[in-house]
Amino acid sequence: MSEAYDKKNQLDYDNNTQKINEALIQIRNNKELKPTISQLTKLTGIHRNTISNRVEPVQELRKIKQHREEEAQKSKEKKLTKEDPLSLLEREIKAVRIEALYWFNKFLSMEKDFEQVNKRFDAMTKSRDHYKELYESEISNKHDLESRIKNFTQIMNDLDKEKP
Repeated sequence: MSEAYDKKNQLDYDNNTQKINEALIQIRNNKELKPTISQLTKLTGIHRNTISNRVEPVQELRKIKQHREEEAQKSKEKKLTKEDPLSLLEREIKAVRIEALYWFNKFLSMEKDFEQVNKRFDAMTKSRDHYKELYESEISNKHDLESRIKNFTQIMNDLDKEKP
């Protein structure tokens, strides 16, 4: 009885191995397919834990991923080396011009803001000075009125004293 299960398990293992190997070949040949366990699961229909428990497919996926990264780096380096120095300098000059334009616009904006703040500050200073003058004149009026009240009080007291 155990021998039948062993044969069935071995047959399933071999079938899964074949599916995984075919899917790995597809991933290696098609750059649009991501070298991930998830992609391998989609292609084979085998559960991700089954694939993760096997060392070989995971290592192969890492190799494919590393190979693609190396190819991308090489193509990037080729692109840089293929460009002639003149076009490279022109591109850098254009980038510098764009950045200079950005900072110049930023400066103009800040200058405009500074002018507006100065105008508001001048208006607030004039307003403060105006109200300070009003306050001082009111204080002066108050003192005048207090002295008049004091004089009238004195006169009233003197009149009260003169009455028999």
